[in-house]
Amino acid sequence: MAMKLSLLRSIGVAAIGVASASVLGRGLGVGGYGRYQLVANLAAQIGQVCEAGVGTAIVALRKHGITDFNTALSVVGRFFLAMTVPTLFVSCGLVYLLVDNAPWSLMAVGCVISISTLAQGLAIGVFRTIGKTRTANALMVLPPMFNLPLAATLWWTGSLTPVAALEVLACAYALMVVFAVSWLIQLLRHAPPSMEVALSERVSLGELFKVSWKSSASRISQLLIYRFDLFLLAFFVGEESLGIYVPAVFLASQLNHFGDSVGFVLYPSLARQEMNSTHAGEVCRGLMLVACVTSTVIAIASPWVLWLVWGSGYSSSVVPLMLLLPGYVFLTPAKALSAYLAVATQFEANLKASLSGLAVNTILNRLLIPGFGVVGAAIATSVALVCVSAILSFQFQRRTGLRIRDFWIPRATDVQRGLAMFTSRRKPISLIDAQ
Repeated sequence: MAMKLSLLRSIGVAAIGVASASVLGRGLGVGGYGRYQLVANLAAQIGQVCEAGVGTAIVALRKHGITDFNTALSVVGRFFLAMTVPTLFVSCGLVYLLVDNAPWSLMAVGCVISISTLAQGLAIGVFRTIGKTRTANALMVLPPMFNLPLAATLWWTGSLTPVAALEVLACAYALMVVFAVSWLIQLLRHAPPSMEVALSERVSLGELFKVSWKSSASRISQLLIYRFDLFLLAFFVGEESLGIYVPAVFLASQLNHFGDSVGFVLYPSLARQEMNSTHAGEVCRGLMLVACVTSTVIAIASPWVLWLVWGSGYSSSVVPLMLLLPGYVFLTPAKALSAYLAVATQFEANLKASLSGLAVNTILNRLLIPGFGVVGAAIATSVALVCVSAILSFQFQRRTGLRIRDFWIPRATDVQRGLAMFTSRRKPISLIDAQ
């Protein structure tokens, strides 16, 4: 049930994202849409980098004294206070450096989005630690859900500009933080007394980083692989190029939502030893099937989807989209392998894969973007994602002894399992509810 809800959450976020992209793409035009995406992605990524994977790592730290709500909340609360000022400083500095003629209001908006993203990642980690998967999913849905009607209102009234759209996005994130804090306070009031609460006083931030630094470094590397090309495009080609490139990234990355959704449930289940390597292999095969079918649909329908959602000015996004799809087809199933390796190797294998992919991505982006623009960025990112997937597959095979076909080649039972997940009230074969 938890995996089904997580997948449904991703579908909902994708649907809201398509509607928001249509409003912003048509209302801002190619140039304005590129400027909006540069600031929005930059601010969100700063928050996620400063969160440093702590929200994810804390889920697996049961043996280090983080086993209940009070302890988890105490640890992430202290981390949030420690990272607030660095997050604000980095956000202001990078928006000033990377965005042409950025006003102070734009830097303030970037700070709000960065801090909210930092709080979001940490709050989600707390909810996942105590098994509140539905609440964690809700926190991921709220920002785009709040943003869509506000942005549509601006477009309807003729007031939609890049700055106004970013101000609305900041308001949406701030509302999400309000909901997260209210839910946390409600849980804190009803949390039963625990003998383990005292452990929170002995879990220092230094001890947390000793365990989580590999997770943090791996997460930061992954974020740079996904978004570094945007900043290089803005630097070498100009902000308008992002207006063409972002729709391609948006459509291709919809595949990644499936992998993230499954990993969102699979990782804590593996950490609690409710699932094992066989389950991870089954999930990988199922995701491969979904990725192949979905990518084929996207590739065939892309010219019409781009015209329908963004408008005729975005037809140049088709070529980078086709180049990005292979990378995401291989990355999506590898998310299941990544979840298993994160638990089995304490993120060491994930870190090796992420750093290797980042090195490939950085070198190819630097070589290709100045001469080929969005096409070069798409090639570099796709190749880097394939490299990450290949390294994760090698590490998984070496650790588990399973054959490549055991976790990469879909079977008929995978189709049956996927259909059963959405059509039956009974638990799918070999998948355990993480709730």
